[in-house]
Amino acid sequence: MKKITLLFVLILSYFAPEFIHAQVQDFENTAVGNIPTGWAKYQSQTDDPGFSVSDQTGIAHSGTHFMAHFATDIATESTSWVVSSGFYVGNAYEMSFFWRGKWSFSYNFSGVYISTTSGDPVANPNDFTLLEEFSPSNYPDTWLQWNEASYDLSQYQGQVVYVAFKYVGDNAHDFYIDDVNVGPMPYCNVPTNLEVAGNTNDHTTLDVTWTPVVGVNNYEIVWGAPGFDPNASGVSSAQVTGSSYTITGLQESTTYEVYIRSLCSSYNMSSWEGPGIATTAGPPPANDECDAAYQVIVNTDGSCTHVTHGSTAYATTSPQPDDVTGTPDNDVWFTFIAANDTEKISLLNVTAVVGSSTDMGMGLYDGSAGCSALTLVQDSDPNSMNVSGLTVGNVYYLRVYGWSSGPGAQTEFDVCVKNPPTPPANDLCDNASEIVNLPYSITENAEGATNNNGFITVCSNYSMNDGVWFSFVPMNDGTVDITVTPNNWDPELQVYSGTDCSSLSCVDHVDSGFNGDAESLSVNVTTATRYWINIGHYSGYTDGQEGVFDLLLTSNNVTLTTSENEIKGLKYYPNPVNNILNISAENNIHSLQIMDLSGKTIYSDVPEKNHYSVDFSSWKKGMYFVRLEVDNTSSAFKIIKK
Repeated sequence: MKKITLLFVLILSYFAPEFIHAQVQDFENTAVGNIPTGWAKYQSQTDDPGFSVSDQTGIAHSGTHFMAHFATDIATESTSWVVSSGFYVGNAYEMSFFWRGKWSFSYNFSGVYISTTSGDPVANPNDFTLLEEFSPSNYPDTWLQWNEASYDLSQYQGQVVYVAFKYVGDNAHDFYIDDVNVGPMPYCNVPTNLEVAGNTNDHTTLDVTWTPVVGVNNYEIVWGAPGFDPNASGVSSAQVTGSSYTITGLQESTTYEVYIRSLCSSYNMSSWEGPGIATTAGPPPANDECDAAYQVIVNTDGSCTHVTHGSTAYATTSPQPDDVTGTPDNDVWFTFIAANDTEKISLLNVTAVVGSSTDMGMGLYDGSAGCSALTLVQDSDPNSMNVSGLTVGNVYYLRVYGWSSGPGAQTEFDVCVKNPPTPPANDLCDNASEIVNLPYSITENAEGATNNNGFITVCSNYSMNDGVWFSFVPMNDGTVDITVTPNNWDPELQVYSGTDCSSLSCVDHVDSGFNGDAESLSVNVTTATRYWINIGHYSGYTDGQEGVFDLLLTSNNVTLTTSENEIKGLKYYPNPVNNILNISAENNIHSLQIMDLSGKTIYSDVPEKNHYSVDFSSWKKGMYFVRLEVDNTSSAFKIIKK
């Protein structure tokens, strides 16, 4: 389709009519063999045909016409000029045009000039300033493409200028010109969707991508420390093409800001897009691979005196198979020699370094055949696991990683391997701790609790780790509120009723929180019915996943009794009491505790005699709870202080 010629003609009243304010000369309205009206051409040799408009098929940058000086057999080297009519330069004007050259074995000269004083380069050659030469050394192979040239005319604002194209030769080469445009600079659009990311394979690079502007090929990228000025001199920068760039030579584990802008020309650029902010990756941990695993000392006394520090920050995927729970794409490795056929492995002090996730996973492998032939023994999503069936003296490898896919948990942590502790005294239902008064408050360490081979299944299909046990008998109907607050583990709270551990019925259970979250139940209780509280890790995969927790039982309307464990010959008087409370039993009283309504112990002793007196005279009026133990039998009662 023939292009539409765009011609803006704005005449100032104080300029001659031939001085136009803006023009686009595409040569479409000029006859072949001529030059545009108002333009002039000059040749130093009479046999030089000079510049003229041509319409060779498929050559024009747009439309069908273009202006050219063709290689012509001239007897003597000739200089040819073609000069535009004068035009007025307004605010923020530029001149642009497209050109192409056909180079032969010989080249003389092709270029563009500008003048503010005359339109005759022959009579006044010093009036014309060279803007650019177009030579084969600067622009090789330009015959295959049109090249755009553009120049900032801001320094000529308010003046009339002439543009001249010059050719020197004697059958040396061809020089073509099309779409000469003089007018306001076009708006330079800003690139969008700037993204900057660290490269995990090269810790000194950042990968930069953006959405390019249509019609813009060149961009400038600058980078520096957070808060730097992209317009300041001396900043790190690069001029690039396309829609992506990799910044190299950066510092590891360092945060940078990155800006980008469009370069519509050497003088016309957009505003900055940014900053994009990213941190270069750090080097992987020294124990990133199995064959560089950190040695872990096994604690044989059941403590965590010896721990080994680790981090998954910047860890990479190992070549070992993905045969564990979660996604081990940032795994690190540890090794130990088993000191017992059962070991407890724990991740302690897990702290987020990159991101906020602390969800970890781990897998234990038999390493007797080396890192290239590991055999999975057990894996775990929780941060601790008891592993049995180990061979004492054998080498094992521990794989630790962020459980989720992607970068996962970038964390620091401590690894503890120890011989498992002795199970708590109330590990079994038959050995449940008796609660004899409300409110009841205790801090207990359930570490080492077993799952008793999945003893309890009636409250929850998936909770088979029985943990530890408590029991109580209410003296009246009412409601008991129970709260378990764990220290960095995930408990399930279950309540049963039944005369003994062989006939339990589920009353209620809860597992609504996550690691470290409290669990609570409000239980309606019936007089003289025995209730059993079970507190264990929510998952029953392995023993020993429990830890320290706080247990609190409160009630506004229930008191407790130990009807099944009465102390023989127990007597206490007077009640209410003013001053001295007398307590006696058939056998010696081994321990005595007095608590206020909040559950706080305000008095305790080890009498080791069968008659004992307590002075209440200095205490406030109200209700108190007295708890006794005689011959492994506990009992509790209420005393009113007048």
